[in-house]
Amino acid sequence: MSTDKSTKDTSFNNLPEPEIKPSRKISTIWIIPIVAALIGIWLVFLSMSEKGPEITIIFETAEGLEAGKTPIKYKDVIIGKIDNISLNKEMGKVIAHASTTNGTEDYLNENTRIWVVRPRLGLKGVSGLGTLVSGSYLEIDPGTSGDFTDEFIGLETPPTLKTNTPGKEFTLTASKLGSFNQGSPIIYKGFEVGEILGYALSEDKQSVRVDIFVHAPHDKLVQENSTFWNMSGLEVTADASGFKINTGSLQSLLIGGIAFETPINLEEKEPAPNKFGFTLFNNKEDVLSASYSSKRNFILYFTGSIRGLSVGAPVELKGIKIGTVKDIKLEFDAETLIFRTPVLIEVEPGRLSEIGKRKQSPEEIFKTLFQKGLRAQLKTGSFLTGQLFVDIGFHPETKPVYVKANKQYQEIPTIPSSLDELTTSVSQLIEKLQRLPLDTVSEKLVSSLDGLDHIINSPEAMNMLKTLSNAATGIDKLVAGMDKELLPKAISALNEAEQALAQTNKVLAEDSPLRYDLQTTLQELSAAARSIRLLADYLERNPSALLYGKGGPGGQN
Repeated sequence: MSTDKSTKDTSFNNLPEPEIKPSRKISTIWIIPIVAALIGIWLVFLSMSEKGPEITIIFETAEGLEAGKTPIKYKDVIIGKIDNISLNKEMGKVIAHASTTNGTEDYLNENTRIWVVRPRLGLKGVSGLGTLVSGSYLEIDPGTSGDFTDEFIGLETPPTLKTNTPGKEFTLTASKLGSFNQGSPIIYKGFEVGEILGYALSEDKQSVRVDIFVHAPHDKLVQENSTFWNMSGLEVTADASGFKINTGSLQSLLIGGIAFETPINLEEKEPAPNKFGFTLFNNKEDVLSASYSSKRNFILYFTGSIRGLSVGAPVELKGIKIGTVKDIKLEFDAETLIFRTPVLIEVEPGRLSEIGKRKQSPEEIFKTLFQKGLRAQLKTGSFLTGQLFVDIGFHPETKPVYVKANKQYQEIPTIPSSLDELTTSVSQLIEKLQRLPLDTVSEKLVSSLDGLDHIINSPEAMNMLKTLSNAATGIDKLVAGMDKELLPKAISALNEAEQALAQTNKVLAEDSPLRYDLQTTLQELSAAARSIRLLADYLERNPSALLYGKGGPGGQN
């Protein structure tokens, strides 16, 4: 047993010593964290490379915004997202911090516009209905030029027009703002071809500047001689011609609008350039009046009432409007207490064309017309409104009366209006009636009636009436007797006359012998007359035939 044990110990002692060396291989357990770290680094790098600039947008309210969720879109492509929302120090504005994707910096400049897209009820209907499902988002409209910026003022309402829309902008100058708004349509022959971008007071605060946009290709319809007028809402006017109601399409009735047209003439015009300025007229009538650039002022003097005449009333010649009333005043003489009303009118001579070779100036034309009886008179244009207008017509029978109180304007003689003449006639009639001795006349009339009643009721009058009644009875009897005796005889005579006429018609009938004999006799008489005429002609040519006969000397066969 011991021998075996010693043998084993000796064998173990003879074994070589183990050589311990450090391992040069990485353990497989580190592969997973290393790969995870590499992926993380790659994701960070990818995230940093795709990340664009961070921007700040200031809004009045945070309606429709949600941090970490509300996206920023351009042409329905997501280019960013709102990270957080906060209030400024004054607590009056909402500040939205957003991150954008790489490459967005090309769209971020001073002219870039950003607004919230959400359901809205505007002038042209409902917009943003798609956000009821997808949620609100920010829309960006890049500006065409400008320096880079990362701070923006968010728009509370979407812009009317986006950048790079084909067409042209124009500027209109108006005396007052009509009932239109941003987004109201621009109308051409009933078609919507553009919209109103905005409006503001001019620098001198005396007019209104309206910016409009006309889409291509309709922008070529706008030329330098085009005219624009306001067709907003419903315009109701009551003047000398009655009530007038002017309105455009249903859309312009609700939200207003501006219409334009381009006159057709022989001159070829190029389309108006971008930002070209035009005048915006109040209505279509003002456009027509503006086509007559030459204007002439006259003054009229009226002594009667001019109730119903107002500034802007028409001035007509032969029923055609040639001008308007510009001013009305009232003057009086302190000594005589005589009142008169000077009326200033503006006439457009271009509406009156002269026929003939000789062309006269407006002064010469009206001077000639005054000499031939041109007068001014007030007339009622509408009995419904009671408005008056100035009618200029020819009254050569009236003598011209000039006041000559104003040397600045040429005076047109006036005549009383028809109403004044009627009032004067009635007044004169009343004055004459008042001057009549009506009391004396009535007394004499009553006295005469009493005397007539006494005469009628007197016995002499009664006897006279009885005598007249008896005479009338006798006349009736005489007439009745004449009817019995004379009427049968008259009827018999008429019957005999009728028979005689019938016999005459029978004798003169076409197939009667008497008519045949008469026709034959007339034919023979006609032939005899012809023979006598031939004989007379022969004797006139051959007078010697009376002595020698037809075949004698000098006679001709």
